[in-house]
Amino acid sequence: MSFNDNHEEAKGYQQKSLKNIDQSSWKHVAKYFGFIETSMGEGLVTELIKNEDEIAETLEDYLFKFGLTEEIKESIHDFEKWLLDNLILTKNIIPHNLVIKKDSNELVIKIIDGLGSKAFIPLPEYFNFFAKRYVKRRIELMWSRIKWDLSGRKGDWK
Repeated sequence: MSFNDNHEEAKGYQQKSLKNIDQSSWKHVAKYFGFIETSMGEGLVTELIKNEDEIAETLEDYLFKFGLTEEIKESIHDFEKWLLDNLILTKNIIPHNLVIKKDSNELVIKIIDGLGSKAFIPLPEYFNFFAKRYVKRRIELMWSRIKWDLSGRKGDWK
């Protein structure tokens, strides 16, 4: 049996935090549709985030083009608040796993990969106290990665 990251990602979509919020609260997550059989095995199907007819730009690409603008900072803070308010468990939040959806007059950060917990002992999955600590640490690491990307990727980002 080989490791299949698709199944780990699917588990991330099944976390209690996402099950406990209504669909309108999924503002920052690509929709999950399940699995399909492909010529290369099972494939996870999620929403393709688009802005008009174009595939949404990753946060990484945006940062390399424009830097850390006030508008994108506000969008990232909105994303952070959503993570903490709903205790959404993620692996490391890396800018190339986040896309920017242009919605009316705002930029909305959406996570397209990396849902779930990296915790060896899954306490964040069962206790809100540990989930909050875990989410705060993922946010700290996200900012560390953003700063590392903007620095020209000098040194280690963690």
